[in-house]
Amino acid sequence: HRRVLAQWGALKKADLLPATHLAQVVESMQRLKRATASIVHEVREHLRQGSAQCNIAYINELLAPLARSLDSQVVSGVVDLLPELGLRPNAATYELLVLMHFSTRSFQ
Repeated sequence: HRRVLAQWGALKKADLLPATHLAQVVESMQRLKRATASIVHEVREHLRQGSAQCNIAYINELLAPLARSLDSQVVSGVVDLLPELGLRPNAATYELLVLMHFSTRSFQ
């Protein structure tokens, strides 16, 4: 995971990474105990940089593995970024959120 983050320094300045790769970077940050706010900040900056290529399908692809990891704080942080990116959640987004909340037994 340390190697992933070492490469992240260079990759985050590049074009928008594939969503699955960004999810792996987020997982590495989580495993190395980075604060949720720091993780969301890194994701925000990367998504802003590639905002022309970013759409709700990309966000859903990013959210899918994050929701399976049951880290609701990171998922909520990414969902909260949608208005900044000019995006709106769709049915697939809500389905991911419902499944995550059901899995964590968090119905609020």
